[in-house]
Amino acid sequence: MSEFDKDIKVGDLITSYHKGIHKVTKIVPRFHTSSTALYSGNTGLIGKEYESQIYYNQVADAKGNPRKGRERSCDATYCKLAIVDLREQVKELHETIVRLEEIIRNSP
Repeated sequence: MSEFDKDIKVGDLITSYHKGIHKVTKIVPRFHTSSTALYSGNTGLIGKEYESQIYYNQVADAKGNPRKGRERSCDATYCKLAIVDLREQVKELHETIVRLEEIIRNSP
């Protein structure tokens, strides 16, 4: 498990390289081979773990509308847990609702 995917587990909601909100279905660890180590310029990396490949299905678009997506994947460096962003969006929407209700109450 790399530093990028240490907090991500199967079943978590994430944002990723692809737009929307996704549910993790599989995490595949990856290890440096001679070709990836050569590409990085450090042959001492052979056999060492690097960023996992994260597999997921879309469950909602970026606005929260339910979606059914096919399985996709990307490098863990593009993934982060969605729950923090979702809670912040809910808080912002609640504040907007409160402001709009105040406007309605103060209108003739």
